[in-house]
Amino acid sequence: MILTESQFKGYKWLKQYNISWRTYVQLCRAYEHTIYITNVSKTEAEDTTELNYQFLNTVKMLSSEFRPDDLPLGWENSPAEDERMWLTKPTEQRYYDLRTERLMITLTEYYIANKEPDSDWVIIPRTNISAYLGSATYMESYENKIPDEFMEKKPEMGGVSAVRINV
Repeated sequence: MILTESQFKGYKWLKQYNISWRTYVQLCRAYEHTIYITNVSKTEAEDTTELNYQFLNTVKMLSSEFRPDDLPLGWENSPAEDERMWLTKPTEQRYYDLRTERLMITLTEYYIANKEPDSDWVIIPRTNISAYLGSATYMESYENKIPDEFMEKKPEMGGVSAVRINV
């Protein structure tokens, strides 16, 4: 990937201190920082791509306040059953709810059953998914209720949708 001066806010700073992009990325990895490149999925091309970098420094927060060490990495029961409060609990609760909703389970099963080994995308013809779900109105009834963080959708083409599910 090539980033020009206009695409990267930190270019002048790196140049001023004679730091290469490679060094910058190595430092991000060393300090476990994350680099996000945004606006790459827009339908119309733009002149620039934003490089958005964020650092999380919460000095007065204990690790147990962020997420207690004794919590499971996957949830058999709802996080709501744990009386404690921690920073990631609302997000974990939402994920648990998505995974336990019948529609999400059924869509995940359909996705896994129809996924080709060399692709993350599954083509879903309306008639197939409607028959699989036992409902003739899948697209109208369900698709818009599915959160984007669970299922990424490509634009529909003649009654056919392509989806990628984050499992």
